[in-house]
Amino acid sequence: MLVLDDPHTRDLRNTDLATVGKGDPEYAGLGLVPGLSFFPHYSSRFAGLVDSKKGGLDHDVVTLDDSQAYLVDGEHRELISG
Repeated sequence: MLVLDDPHTRDLRNTDLATVGKGDPEYAGLGLVPGLSFFPHYSSRFAGLVDSKKGGLDHDVVTLDDSQAYLVDGEHRELISG
């Protein structure tokens, strides 16, 4: 899980995101769903940030606004809007 709008991970905004979570125990919880990163609390004000960072990744980024959740159950993956 990638959280860029969290005070604990704000320093990631200037990080090469392709290397995050690869052996660094400080970010061990970021790889919760293989092949996906998440940007919670997403709004249009973060569009430029997400677009600029996701190009350097080798996987998809799921943006979640405050009314959404993402369900993972084995191979089943589902975006839930409330």
